[in-house]
Amino acid sequence: MKAYILNADVTTQGNTLIDAQFTASVDAQAIGAAASGEMTSGTGNQGLAIDLNGAGAGVTNSVAADLEASVSANSILLVQGGGNLTIHAIDKSEINADAGGVAIAASFASGSSSSGADLSGTIGVALAENTLNNSVLAFINLSDVHVDGDLDVVAKSEAVDSSVDYRIDALAFGVAVTADVDSGSAGSQGGLSGSLTGAGSSAKNIVDNTIKAYISNSYGALVENSGLLTPNADEPGVKVGGTLDVLASDDASTRADAGGYAVSLSRGSASSSPSGSGNIGASIAENAIGGTGHEVKAYLFNAEVTVQGDTMIDAQFTASVDAQAIGAAASGESTSGTGSSGLSIDLTGAGAGVTNSVAVDLEASIDAQSIVLVQNSGNLTIQAIDKSDINADAGGVAIAVSLAGSSSSSGADLSGTIGVALAENTLINSVLAYIEDSDVRVAGNLDVEAKSEPASGDVDYRVDALAFGVAADVESGAGS
Repeated sequence: MKAYILNADVTTQGNTLIDAQFTASVDAQAIGAAASGEMTSGTGNQGLAIDLNGAGAGVTNSVAADLEASVSANSILLVQGGGNLTIHAIDKSEINADAGGVAIAASFASGSSSSGADLSGTIGVALAENTLNNSVLAFINLSDVHVDGDLDVVAKSEAVDSSVDYRIDALAFGVAVTADVDSGSAGSQGGLSGSLTGAGSSAKNIVDNTIKAYISNSYGALVENSGLLTPNADEPGVKVGGTLDVLASDDASTRADAGGYAVSLSRGSASSSPSGSGNIGASIAENAIGGTGHEVKAYLFNAEVTVQGDTMIDAQFTASVDAQAIGAAASGESTSGTGSSGLSIDLTGAGAGVTNSVAVDLEASIDAQSIVLVQNSGNLTIQAIDKSDINADAGGVAIAVSLAGSSSSSGADLSGTIGVALAENTLINSVLAYIEDSDVRVAGNLDVEAKSEPASGDVDYRVDALAFGVAADVESGAGS
């Protein structure tokens, strides 16, 4: 989307607006659900039985807009009659993605024995991903622009609703529940029994914007003074009778939440057959801002500019980045009978990983042989302000409970319970404010400032990471 004056000679007698705006509220939700119930009775299973119950959901949002407001290509623009000139490129977009996968399986059996193989799986998976990759440009290039009033050159990327805490938001959860009740008198005698309950989720946000406001390659006539070419204040490339604001700003506040929850419950008689069970919950949450060239820049480059009022060259980046992930797995087993004489392997595991990375180039500058005259007691402010904070929380919780009422056990019983979590934050912003290789003359005050600080003034820690892994295994039984 573009609004521009290109290779044209234009004269206006009042306020003039060159405005390119993009607005988008993107919201996607998906739920996948599966439920199964089985009831059997009789002498038991003599053959192969395979039961699979799964649910999955995926949501992907992508916004890539090219936005431009400009005066360029040897244009001449005269804004007379005391009028102001506004060159605006405004991106107002926000993205939300929610995904959930829920799978539930219940089995009730009554019978004397089972000699067949019984394999079952219950899986719930969810994926939510947002990508924002916008280019927002407001500029004057290779043109003469004379404005009686104020000149604003503004490139901005922000949320549609300024009251929202997070412009880009992703939520994903996977849930898997298995319940198995066997009231048979002898359980499984000689058959293989195996079950898997797994839940996983991933929530991811990727932001790579280019936001630029600038005046470049705009020179008027030069005059000779004592053998030197100097700027002619009456005929510069860009002449402003009021104030000049060159502003580039970007809000990239993001949140990613993910949860994977797996629950397995079983009750039955002791078994002489080999058996195995796995119960796994895992989740990943990730926010990635920058990394392939995220830029927020406001500058004068190889330009001749004369201003009669205050001048501001301002680059601002704001981001509150939050990611949370929980992986949880719980298993409960209750057996009764004369004891187990077969091989039994049980694994309960939970894991969560959170990664936040912010890498943005922020710059406010006057460079490349620019000539800038701020007259009439006007002040010049050049500032680059980074306001960003990052929070990462991850937890992996695994709990296994086994209750046995057998009087003896001659089989091998192997079990493992594992809880793992990782939280990582990376902040590598470049924040520059400078004047270089240029002639700058200011009648008032000159302020050049580069600053990096938290987005919210009330946070205790700008970069915060928390990770915890918990594993608990409880066994209770009678006899030897």
